[in-house]
Amino acid sequence: MTCAGPRVRCGVICGVDQVRRKLFISGKMYRFRANEQVVERDFLLGALRSPELQIAIDQIKTGGSESGLNLTQDRFKSLSLPLPPLPEQRRIVRKLDTLSARTTTARTHLTAIEKLVQRYKLAVLSRSLFRDEMPVKRLGDVLTDIRYGTAAKCSYNPTGTPVLRIPNIQAGRIDRSDLKTAHFAKKEIEQLALRAGDILVIRSNGSPDLVGRVALVTERETDCLFAGYLIRLRLSATEALPEYIRLCFESDEVRAIIEAASKSTSGVNNVNSSQLKEIELPLPTVDEQLEIVHRIETAFSKIDRLAAEAAKAQKLLGGLDQRILAKAFAGELVPQDSTDEPAEALLARIREARAAAPKPKRSRRARA
Repeated sequence: MTCAGPRVRCGVICGVDQVRRKLFISGKMYRFRANEQVVERDFLLGALRSPELQIAIDQIKTGGSESGLNLTQDRFKSLSLPLPPLPEQRRIVRKLDTLSARTTTARTHLTAIEKLVQRYKLAVLSRSLFRDEMPVKRLGDVLTDIRYGTAAKCSYNPTGTPVLRIPNIQAGRIDRSDLKTAHFAKKEIEQLALRAGDILVIRSNGSPDLVGRVALVTERETDCLFAGYLIRLRLSATEALPEYIRLCFESDEVRAIIEAASKSTSGVNNVNSSQLKEIELPLPTVDEQLEIVHRIETAFSKIDRLAAEAAKAQKLLGGLDQRILAKAFAGELVPQDSTDEPAEALLARIREARAAAPKPKRSRRARA
């Protein structure tokens, strides 16, 4: 079933021209205006966004990947689309507006969930880590080593030793997708080698939000050294769990300490090793730390599942919008009324009126 009425070319129901008006549209755009005697503007816009018309538009584009794709005026005007009677067009537009409002509301709620996820995680960290009965220690008291990275210039030379940099610190983990290398003497390799359980801290950056961000080193990164804008923390195994310390650095409480210490008027924010060692952390026994990490990770897993469901629903909404448009322009979204004046009759009357209208006189300038 399709919308009641004929299929007509875009050139019949709208005028198209290419204009270059400063502050309005560029020369690479078309301006088209619907003939509102025949077609509702919002109906036409919806039809052009429908899956059927989008496929048809893709098929008539010219050009290629190097020169870019083009849609000529003549080809645009040749597009055919369903044209039901005007009253049915208005019913379709009203129904689309109603359904669009609902999907927009759903998107708003789902977007809010995405924003709330990080807030929930921070609340879990605060509640789990910073309790009144928790013993407190300086970070420096549980370190066996704290060291700045190399100042060596790095490149993408595959023969060198991999060097972790700020771009490799991502969401508490190491990302090896943009890894550079450099060549080092044996002594420097020994000093800057990484072990599983080391923590790398961003010490300097123009963005205050990045300063103090950390990543946990795993066995996979033990072939790497680390760059000068990072600091390596090596923990006493009997005093602190690396994953527990990483979670502490993600908390609002520790972030506030680091951001206050790293503030700068020069545009580059820094935190140094001395400042890091003075940070006071809630540090119960290692067994208690392990239990806390487990509780936090369990809570995070539930929150992440909620976020994944929200993201999945966001994708489904995009498909729902397309299915609604497809139904609308297949005549399946609103009832059809046999008393509506057929679009064929309206088009015929408009053609007759145009044919009977006197031809405009051409000016001398036009004849010239």
